[in-house]
Amino acid sequence: AAGVTVSYDVSTNKFNATSKDEGSNFIKFTAGTSNFLSAANLDNTTTSQTLGADARFKINGGATLTAASNNIDLSVYGFSGVTVDVTNAIDGDTYNFTVGQDSASLKEKVKDFVKAYNDLAKFYDKETAVTETSRGKLAGNFLVRSLFQDVRTALQEGTANLTLGQAGISTGAIGSSVSAITNELTFDEAAFDAALANDPTEVESLFDTAFTNIFNKLDPATEAVTGLIATSITSVQDQISQLDDRIQRALDRIETQRQISEKRFIAMEDVIRRFQSQTVNLPTFR
Repeated sequence: AAGVTVSYDVSTNKFNATSKDEGSNFIKFTAGTSNFLSAANLDNTTTSQTLGADARFKINGGATLTAASNNIDLSVYGFSGVTVDVTNAIDGDTYNFTVGQDSASLKEKVKDFVKAYNDLAKFYDKETAVTETSRGKLAGNFLVRSLFQDVRTALQEGTANLTLGQAGISTGAIGSSVSAITNELTFDEAAFDAALANDPTEVESLFDTAFTNIFNKLDPATEAVTGLIATSITSVQDQISQLDDRIQRALDRIETQRQISEKRFIAMEDVIRRFQSQTVNLPTFR
């Protein structure tokens, strides 16, 4: 409940109190009525207690700064995305480090995007294909074709200074013929590395633009209730329901006709039996 863990170190004959909260002012001892602090010789804050302190540091030789945690987020000081752990730092020492672009991590994310897009493209190609012997489940579906084309169009809209093609993402291999171009994307790592090294900010803006365009085109369509996909599904379900009703009415008519035909057949059999009976009873003339 207090949020403090206390342990006793036999080798140093000291109590160590650790707070779950960070900073220099989160642990305070109060004597209360037990007289424990006095008995343990802990009541003198000057001689018997050594308090923890906030981390103190300087950046580029500037003013002294403090942080409640040894894990310091330098975003507050203008170094976006940089965190420094000073737990093992030595007071008075100077530590130099260089902040660089995490190109490998970014490249992996781009590869993941290309793979996800190509999985979508393969699904689209398979389900919309029409051959002499088969027809995909989504063949001729205007909504599916329109949404996929919207995504492709969004990927073609680069920034004023850079396109996805210049950043290594395109349809078809470099130098391929028009007939060889597919719905899938290719990723030229060398071109991507060159674009990133030349202007990382522009590359970031490029992908931000591409993903924003994709979101803006797909979000209205995928809205749960009023989106194009939801309304299309509802429309198809209504058509299926109407077809089910028509089929049921047709089955009902068939059943009615079957019953009428059965009654007529029975009546005809009865008439035939009557004729046969009358024929047997007719006198024989020679």
